[in-house]
Amino acid sequence: MITAIEITEIKETIIKDPGCKVYVCVNNPPKFLRFANVQLCSALAPQAKLVQDLKLGILTTDEFRRKYSMYLKNNPLTSELVKFIISESKNQDIYLIWNSHSECQRLVLMGMFDNISS
Repeated sequence: MITAIEITEIKETIIKDPGCKVYVCVNNPPKFLRFANVQLCSALAPQAKLVQDLKLGILTTDEFRRKYSMYLKNNPLTSELVKFIISESKNQDIYLIWNSHSECQRLVLMGMFDNISS
């Protein structure tokens, strides 16, 4: 199982499911995210400028989704990482952490996992 959760839900998730694996898909994550089952994974995070442009209204949500999706698709590292995470999800629950301000990020990221796993 692969589930996307907000960064604010990480502690509660690890307590409920101590055998899970957590991938933090944000740039500059908080330092408190130092648990044995937490893997920092900034390769799946949107570029900081992209997030900033969305917050400032320079990009629409559709433009953000399109650019972030292209970034993920055109990066060979992310494709391999997604395949690896999908294979891990067969043996344990996987949680992808995203910033709560970016629902667009969650939709794009989960869409990529759905496309590769199907």
